[in-house]
This record gives sequence, C-alpha cells and structure tokens, in this order.
Amino acid sequence: MVDPEDLEQVLLRIEKSYDIKFAPLELSHIRTFAELSDAIISKIQLEEKDDCTDQQAFYKLRKAILSVYGTDVDAITPSTDLTNVFPRASRRKRLNTIQQLLGFKLNALRPRRWMTTTTAVLVILSLAAFFVDWRYACSGLAIAIALTWVGKKTGIEFKDQTIGDLVRRITAGNYLKSRRDSTSVNRKEIERKIALLLKDELDLPRMPERGDIII
Repeated sequence: MVDPEDLEQVLLRIEKSYDIKFAPLELSHIRTFAELSDAIISKIQLEEKDDCTDQQAFYKLRKAILSVYGTDVDAITPSTDLTNVFPRASRRKRLNTIQQLLGFKLNALRPRRWMTTTTAVLVILSLAAFFVDWRYACSGLAIAIALTWVGKKTGIEFKDQTIGDLVRRITAGNYLKSRRDSTSVNRKEIERKIALLLKDELDLPRMPERGDIII
C-alpha cells in the first residue's frame, strides 16, 4: 500500500502530464491501481490516435541532441548508452540545455550513491536517537533532509542506462508534451505509463498491476 500523501504528489504530476484536474475528494473511493488508472483515463478528453508516444519522444530527444551537439544521427538509437551522449564532466549542463529545448524536465539524474547511503544511515540513526535524546534525533533528521536536497541539486548519476530507457521515463512523466500532437492520446499506452510513473516516483519494487491495492 502507498502513503496517501506520497500518492497525492504523484497525482499532481499525472495531472500535469495529461493536462487534467481532479476535484478534491474526487478520487476518495479509489483503492486499487485499476480504479486509479480507469479514473485517469476517463478524465482525458482528447482525440484518440493509435500511434506510439515513445517513438515520437525518441525523435524529439534525438533532434534536440543533434541540434546542440551535431552528433551523427545514426549514432543515436534507443540502445545508445546515455554516458556516451552525456559525459560526466558536462552532464548536467548538457541535460539542462536539452531540457530547455524540449520544454520540460527529463528527471534523468539521481544523487551519488554514497550520498544516498549516508542519508539512509542518518535517518535510521536519528530514529534510534529518539530513545536517547530528541535533540540528537532532530539534528540528524535535519542533516538527512539537507543531504537529500543537495543530492537532488547536484546528482550526476543516470537513473537509466540507455536512450530508450530515458524515453520511457520522459513519456511517463510528460506524456502530452512528448507527443507530436499534444491534443491527442493513445489510450492503450496510458495505463502502463501510469504504472511506470508510480513505480519510479514511489520506489515500488515492481510496476503495479490492475488488481493491486494501492491505498
């Protein structure tokens, strides 16, 4: 089951991704992933087109990369390793340029592993410290929060390995903006896109299935 507050943050991303808006308590009856997915899809009132959003997003991303860095078009395929296109030394700068061209964030980077590990250890120690001295506990949690913020701002490791992996992340979080025609959708894709976004944003062990209880 998912924490309602965490799910609320993901719903805000879904609303932005599909240009929809849920009224307060409109989803209060939701318990399963199937109910959530069906509610989102029924809210989308756009033209239906049987095309592939991942493919369209790939061409948009490749065009942006080529326009900035002039790489050989044949050198960029869905299986291209991201580290070959975005070297570590200039990674954040290059990604920021691509994001400006595309008009949305790629959400491609994560904190360095040592920082993630240190933050997790600090949280555990801080929770244990509540049984000793609440001041130590609060100090530890404050440092963990600060590390989390710094990690997001300075993260340089890719969450994905290939261009194709990144494209799937892009379309899950920026569906309409990823499409050639943002006034249309392919409803056959959307349930899987929602599942991928939930898995990514909520750190789920796997993508949710229709029968899964999420709240």
